[in-house]
Formats: sequence, structure tokens, C-alpha cells
Amino acid sequence: MKEEFFMKYFLRNIAITIAFVVFYGNFTFADNISVVVRVTSSYEVTIPGITTEITVTGSYNGVPSLNTEEEIGNVEWQYGGGYTTTGATINPSAAETTWSNSNTRVINVTGNDLGEYTLIFIMKVRIQIKNKNTGAFIRYVEASGQGSAKLKVTNGKFKIVLAFKDNFAGRSKTRMGVCEEATITVEAIDPVGGTAKIISTDRTGNIKVSGTTVTAGDISGSGTIKVVASVNDGAAAEETLGVNVVAPIGVRQEKITPIAIGPWIAPVPNPDKKLYVQGMCSVAMNTVSYLRPTDVSFYNTKVGEGTCVGIGTGSQVPYSGLVHPSWKDDVSNGDILLGCSVKGPNPGPPPYDFISDIQPVTVGVGTFTWNIPWEYSCNSGNNLSFTTVIHQSVFDGNRGVKLSKAGNSVQHTTP
Repeated sequence: MKEEFFMKYFLRNIAITIAFVVFYGNFTFADNISVVVRVTSSYEVTIPGITTEITVTGSYNGVPSLNTEEEIGNVEWQYGGGYTTTGATINPSAAETTWSNSNTRVINVTGNDLGEYTLIFIMKVRIQIKNKNTGAFIRYVEASGQGSAKLKVTNGKFKIVLAFKDNFAGRSKTRMGVCEEATITVEAIDPVGGTAKIISTDRTGNIKVSGTTVTAGDISGSGTIKVVASVNDGAAAEETLGVNVVAPIGVRQEKITPIAIGPWIAPVPNPDKKLYVQGMCSVAMNTVSYLRPTDVSFYNTKVGEGTCVGIGTGSQVPYSGLVHPSWKDDVSNGDILLGCSVKGPNPGPPPYDFISDIQPVTVGVGTFTWNIPWEYSCNSGNNLSFTTVIHQSVFDGNRGVKLSKAGNSVQHTTP
């Protein structure tokens, strides 16, 4: 006797998964006839005790040995029974006592307990041999074979997936910018592709949860999302997802092609992207502000500059105590390379910061400095500082001035 087994996996979206590893049994009998039993399944099981239908199909290989007066007549099939270990039930499990022309049987299988089980199904074939001239019955050629399947009954598993309101490419899936929002979703992972349903949600730490909406807190910190859900209406289970809430940690300003306004002139060519006013010791630049880090979004905040007191030296001592005006504006969606941009203080497009200084050409040597706090606000409305940007003008006493801010600089000497 020769046995050949072929394994095949058949999975569907269920919470209590029945996974069939299908074997084809090939058994050789008299007259060189072998029976192949194929076990397939079409099922959807949700909880232990639910019955699913399994399709068992038989086929045969080979040709009976015939003499010159014989030919093959009717081919009939019989279900030879099925069996397994305790924990699953096959119905019917008993062998049939009659034959039929159909080679397919639909068998009910119930997974009663969690675990793995082996299912065995037997099919028999009966081939009629008759006289080719008279049609009279001569004999039967019979053979049987069995198919084997692995039955796994297990509780469904799921994972929590956040659907971010600002779901830009490359963003973090477990970090959120302050006050950022996301929708809590669940995804079945056992079985893959199953249907997971949220039953309840909760949280701890620096996040807020209302239904399926999670909102990050105002400040940096950690939080945990708790979800109770079922997979394909199976038993409820709880999973958690840790979330880190991140506040802005820095701002990068990038010079853009300057916008000439009023008396301010943009020279041509202008590789330094500067502006100046004719006949004055002056210089200016336009910059766009981008927030750090770049892997989260700050779209739900307002960001800008707070107040500070100017510090003057030399010719700029009279300006000591000059208060920097505060401003805040909306923030764009995220960009993994650039970061979220601040939509202000000037509308643009693009929104930009106009940084300038202007004095008479007779101005002497001196410096003027603002140590500007950058701040954000969101849910609570409180202004929270996250970095300091230095704005400084340096006058050389010879009709020239250099202006710098946030790592950018321009300079101009009046002819």
C-alpha cells in the first residue's frame, strides 16, 4: 500500500478559527485503482459549539483490468465515516450503508473545545464491470482512501490600530503630537482578515478617550489605550496600546524668495534672498517656520512667538527694553521631511516671518538681541514654551548690518 499526503491550508475570517491542513490520501487496491480523498471547507465559526460544513470529495485513479468482453459500467461512492479526538465532533461519523452516484459529501464539524485536532474522512468507490455485449453485470472493483485535516479551535486575537486625522506618509503610528486626534480601530490578527468589533474603550495617562476618538494631552508624556473587543462575535478580550505624546522641541526657519513690500527692495540677482531699503542701513529676510519633530503632527495647535525684552549694546543701547510682540497662528498638516509649517505671522503664500532691521546710515557699532520664546497652545489654552530663538542685529558702524535668526542670516552694506 502506498500513501501520499499533500498539505493545504484553508483559512477564513473567524474568531474561533478552524484551520484545515488538507491531506490527499492515495491508496492502491486491486485492479490498480486508487482513491484520492480531498477535504475542503467553507465555514464561518464564531464561538465554540458552532457547527461548520466540510466538503469531502473522492476521486479515483487508474483503470480496472478488463478482458476483451468487459467494460466499465456505473461508478458509485460511499462515505466511509469520519473520526477525530475528543474536543471536536464529526457528524455523521458513521459509515454509510448505501452507495450513490455522487462523490461528494457535506459533513458537519463542531469545534467544542480550544485546541488542535486531527480529522479523518474516508471515501469508498465501487466500479461496476459489465459485459460489453449484453450489459450484464459481471463484478465490482472496490477501493477506498482517506483524507486527513488538522482542526484548530482558538480564540480570536486582535490589535489596536490608530487612524490618525493627519495620516501623512512616514508618520509614527505610536507617537502623537500634543492635542493630535486619532480614531481607535481594531484589526483581527487571528485569523488574519477576521472581523473585529470594539465593545468598549478606556485609557490611562496623558491621553483622552471618548468612544473611539483619542486625543493627545497638552504636554509630553505617555498614555495607554485600552480596548475590549471581539473577533467575529467571539469571546471578548482586552488589548492595550502604548502611546507617547510629543510636544514641539524645536523650530527650523528656512529662507524663501523675499517679498518686496513698500520701500523694501529685492536686488537682482539675489543669491542671499535679502531685502534692503535704499539709503538706509538696513536688511531683511523672509522665512518659513517648520516644527520639530517631523514624525508627528501639530495641526491641532497654535504656535508662535512670545514676548521678550530686547538687549542693546553700543549704538543700540537706546533700544534696550524694547518688547518683542507676541503672535500665534495655525499649523499645517505634517510632512516627514519638512515638519509641520506655521501659518504665520504673515499670510503669504506661503505664510512667512518678516525679519528686518533698519537704522540711519550714520548708526554706530552696536548689537540688538531678542531671545524669543516659541510657544504653543491647544486644549487648555495655556501658552507653553518649547524653545528659544535668537534674533540679532549687528551694526558695524560703517553703513553695514548683519541680521540673523534661527540659523539664517543676511547682511547688507549701504553704498
